[in-house]
Amino acid sequence: MKKLPNFLIVGAAKSGTTSLHYYLQQHPEVFLPTTIKETFFFSQPQSVLGKGPGRDGADMITNKDDYVQLYADATSSHKALGEACVAYLHFHEESIPNIQKLLSKPKILIILRNPVDRAYSNYLHHARDDFEPLTVEEALEAESERLKKKWWWGYQFTDAGLYSDQVAAYLQNFDDVKICLFEDFKKDVDGFLRETFKFLGVDSSFQADTSLRYNVTGVPKSKLVRDVIKQPPPFLKKIIRTLLPDKFIDKMKSKVKQKNVTKSVMNPQTRKKLQDFYRKDIKKLEILISRDISHWYT
Repeated sequence: MKKLPNFLIVGAAKSGTTSLHYYLQQHPEVFLPTTIKETFFFSQPQSVLGKGPGRDGADMITNKDDYVQLYADATSSHKALGEACVAYLHFHEESIPNIQKLLSKPKILIILRNPVDRAYSNYLHHARDDFEPLTVEEALEAESERLKKKWWWGYQFTDAGLYSDQVAAYLQNFDDVKICLFEDFKKDVDGFLRETFKFLGVDSSFQADTSLRYNVTGVPKSKLVRDVIKQPPPFLKKIIRTLLPDKFIDKMKSKVKQKNVTKSVMNPQTRKKLQDFYRKDIKKLEILISRDISHWYT
């Protein structure tokens, strides 16, 4: 029998899903692909891809056999098989039918972050990797024009944070949906993981190494270091890939990225503008998840 995921982490982008992926991967009863984090398999290429830097589609999987092959090494000891891909939340209208067709009713895990902070982190992510030359205010102003020009969805800094319809769609279509907040993850990583392990039906006493945060955003201290990480010389890349396992490489890259960025604070006026933009959607979300998150817009 072919092995397929029985759980999906569907988003949101810049809400800790990369760190969660690597923490879950350490659990002996959890299987996540080691060669790729996000396959985008359940989203359509024409939606995920687009103009603008930073998304060439080289790591996308569009063939069912290739997707199934990712789980070929899973064993009977792996009770939870999964994938983490933030596009599945944003492109919920197309992802949900595709998920249901192949996986039927997997467990769904959603992590939501204050959309104002998420938008700024999204911007800093692109700025960190030299994909965004504009200031955050200029980038937010350019968002609608970029959308018209069909830039890929990673540049929809504000739109990706409109969670209510996205969350509602998953609640309506799946029976087992766990909705978490990034602030809880950040405040108590071990407690968050225990609850996640329980949700997945695996040993909740397992202690993962959570000392490293993955995909941290910020302003680069050294552009040279950033560029070498992003695009190492071909000969060096070949040597590294030959001698070192992918997990070790990912961990080292994350360590260097984390040490090479400094935090940046959003302009208070820009923050207030975004809070006003999201207020209505956050109020709808509060009803859906039965939780007071008014601090997101006040």
